[in-house]
This record gives sequence, C-alpha cells and structure tokens, in this order.
Amino acid sequence: MLASSWLAVIQRRMIEVASLAIIFVGFFLATDQGELTKNLSLGFELVFLLAFLSQALRLGIDRRAYGLFWIFSLYLASQLTIFFLNKDADKSLYFTIQSLKVFYYLLAAAWFVRWRAFSYTHLDSIFRFLVGMLFIKYLVSRFFFGIDRPVLVVENNYELQGALLIYAALLIKGRVDFYLRAILWATIILSGSRSAMAGLLFVELVDGLKWIKKADWRVFLYVLVGSLLLIAVYSVFASRLDGKDLESIDRVRFFRIFVDEIENWSLFEYFFGAELGRPLSNYACSILTFYSGFFDQEKGTCYSSIFHAFNMRIIYDHGFFWALVVFSAVFYYVRLAGGSRKAAFLLTGILLLNGMSVSSVNNVYFALPFIIILSVLNNEREGLHGKI
Repeated sequence: MLASSWLAVIQRRMIEVASLAIIFVGFFLATDQGELTKNLSLGFELVFLLAFLSQALRLGIDRRAYGLFWIFSLYLASQLTIFFLNKDADKSLYFTIQSLKVFYYLLAAAWFVRWRAFSYTHLDSIFRFLVGMLFIKYLVSRFFFGIDRPVLVVENNYELQGALLIYAALLIKGRVDFYLRAILWATIILSGSRSAMAGLLFVELVDGLKWIKKADWRVFLYVLVGSLLLIAVYSVFASRLDGKDLESIDRVRFFRIFVDEIENWSLFEYFFGAELGRPLSNYACSILTFYSGFFDQEKGTCYSSIFHAFNMRIIYDHGFFWALVVFSAVFYYVRLAGGSRKAAFLLTGILLLNGMSVSSVNNVYFALPFIIILSVLNNEREGLHGKI
C-alpha cells in the first residue's frame, strides 16, 4: 500500500509539473492556433499516455469497469482490422485515427476508476491556477493585442471545456467561492466561446435548482446572475453573427451538409455509421473547401472531422448506437468512481453541449481533466480526503 501511495504521488507530480510547463509556454508564446498550439496539445497527449501506461502497469482494472474496457478494446481492434483489410485509395489513416481517439480515451479511463493520485484539495489548487492563467491571458489578449478569440494553450473551446469539467466537480461539493466563480464567468465572456457560454449556463442552471427547491433567498441571486449570463450569451452570439443570418454560422452550415450526407442511409448505417475512413461526398467537400486544413492534401478528399462538432462526427463515423455508448460510458465512469448522479449528469451535459460545436470527448482536454476528476471522486469515496 505504501509503494502504491508513492507511485500515485509520482504520477501526480509528473502530471502537475508537465502540465505547468506546457501552460507556461502557452501563456507567454501562444497567440493563435498555429504549430505551437499543436505541439502543446501533443505535449498533453504525451502526459496522458504516460499516466495511462504507468497506471496500466501498476494497477489492474476495477472489475466493474471490465465490461467497458472490453467493449472499447474489441471495437478499436475490429475497426482498425477492418480498415486495413478493406483499405482503398480514398480512405485516410490519419482521419481514421482521429475518429477513433475517443475510444482510446474511454478504454484508458477504465484504469483510473480506482486511482488515488488526486484529492479535492489538489483539484481546488488546479482550478484556481488554471482560471487565473486563463483570465489574465484572455484579458491581455483582448485589450492589449486585440485578439477576438484568445488562447492559453489551444482553441479556447477546448481548454474551457476542461475548466468547466473541473468547475462542475468542485461546485457540487460547494468548494467554489463567489469571487472565483465571477472570475470564471468573466473569463468565458472574454473568450467569445459560444460552447463555453452554453456549458456555463447549463452548470449554473442545474446548480441553481437546489436553491429553488429550498425556496432560499439565493433564488433571487441566481435569477439575477442567470439573466446576466443569458444577456452575455446573446451578446456573444450577436457579435459573432455581426449582422448576418443564422446560415452564416459555420456549425449551421455543417449541420445542413451532415443531414444531406446521411439522408439516404440504411437503418444499419444509422445505427453503426458510415464505413470507417470513408470520405464525404464530392459535393460536400466542394462546399467546404474553405476549411482546407481538414482535407487530405494529397487526395483532395474531406472527412467527418470537417464537421467540427463531435456529435455529428461520431454519428457519421460510428452511428447513433456508439454515440449513446460513449456518453453513457462517461456517466457510468463517474458513478463507478463514487460520483453522484448529479455529478455524472453535469459532466456528461457539459460534454454533450460542447459536442454540438467542437470535439468534446474526442480530445485530451477532456481526457486529462476527466481522469483527474475520477481520481478525486475515488479518493472521496475511500475516505482519504487528500492524505495521498
């Protein structure tokens, strides 16, 4: 047990030190979504991989998570096997791997249900540091450099999702004071991120229900704050539209093309998606040529990742069945680690809302905060309360 505790401390220190280094580099050098932000994201991917490998080598899977582990393992293996056996000129290995990343993250999460590296004390410190860095960077970027969509490390839709997941986990335990909440609200308003605005509004509305049930005086405060947040959300949407109609929103355009792509599907395809690695139609790609970064430059084809929104991408690549499995797995993992139904609902809801705009569960800015939250919940369940 002592050796296990020391290993958990080493894992925690590794994650903390590496993440601090990456965040500091982003804080001083990242100004937009260029090569630097890609490399910083690769750094977080490496941190997650090292945490996963060290955990897999030192600790077995909780028997209650065996089912999900085997489901995701067999699905990953079968999809990659089918891809290589049926590979043709139009299929892309890179975009196929991008499509399957979510199953790798959720497979790895099976090892972290019993992890004891982090406590609520650690999570509180992480959140305070992260929100402080985000607020200062966004404030300086906005008012001194005129950057409309500021970044700390990567596109703010991603990094703010991680912050919201941690916020929700702390909020349920009543560990976030009003001033810290206000700084987070200001940070998200400064970010100009619609998905983060929607996620924050969702969290605050769910949290506010407890005061309504108690007929507490704080209901008035929540109504006031909720109204201000709604005004802020509307202002962000209006500023992003800049006098144009809804058709000018790229996610609306993506959704229309997505509907066109799946309207002639068979029942089987609606359940399990298109053939993995299959490009979108030439018509769809011709409309979306502006998003050249999501094209295979050699073949001139585009793939589901061009939809940006995870909810559309997973349905196109894996069908409604696997979309349901993925979000159910997130809910189930939180419950396995000792989280309440409310915690599981909040975390899953944040990811669903983020998935309407960007990659949600399919990136490391979900995966790393998620395993830390699982560790915190497990520590609380075991009654360790930060003793590790």
